[in-house]
Amino acid sequence: MHSSAAGPAQHLPVAVNHAAIWLAAAQSSLAGGQGLFYFNTFLAPYMKSLPYKKIKQAAQQLIFTLTQQYVARGGQVIFSSVDLTPGIPKIMRDVPAVLLGGKLTEQTYGDFEDEANQFFNAFMEVMIRGDMKGKGFNFPLFSFILIDSQSSRGMIDPDLHNLYRGRAGESYCSFSESAGHR
Repeated sequence: MHSSAAGPAQHLPVAVNHAAIWLAAAQSSLAGGQGLFYFNTFLAPYMKSLPYKKIKQAAQQLIFTLTQQYVARGGQVIFSSVDLTPGIPKIMRDVPAVLLGGKLTEQTYGDFEDEANQFFNAFMEVMIRGDMKGKGFNFPLFSFILIDSQSSRGMIDPDLHNLYRGRAGESYCSFSESAGHR
C-alpha cells in the first residue's frame, strides 16, 4: 500500500480534516458532487464540552478547506455538499453514538443534540459571514434537512433566523423535509 492508514479521530479538528480529505479523494476519483449527510449529527460527539469558539473554528476549517483545494477536474474546487439538521433526526436519536477514537458506549446521538445544534449555528455563521472579504462561498453546498418540530426539544427562532439569512445571502443553500426521518 502506498499511503498511510489513520485510525478514528480523537479530536474535532482531526475529524473535520478526515471528512475534507475524504471529500477531496472522492472528488478526484468519482464523477459528480460528493456530500456528507447528517454531518452535524455524526460530528456531535466530538464537540462534547468544547466551547462554541472551537466548534465555530471547526466549521470554518471545513468550509475553507473545501474551498481552497483545487483537486476536481480542470483545477476546480471540490464539488461538495454538507447536509445539516437542526436537532437530531428521530431516525438517529436512539442509534449508539460513535465516540472519539471510534468507541461505542451507551450514549446515543440523541444525547448530543446541543452539540449538533451548536455546529448547525456555527456553520451558518461562517457561511453568512463569507470569506475575509465578505464574499459568499459557492461550496460546500449546504442542504438543511428540516424535521418535525426541528428537534426533540424544539428549535428556537434565532436559529431559524440564521438559516433564512443564509439563504438570502450569496451562498448556496437548499431545504428539504426529511420524510420518514422525523
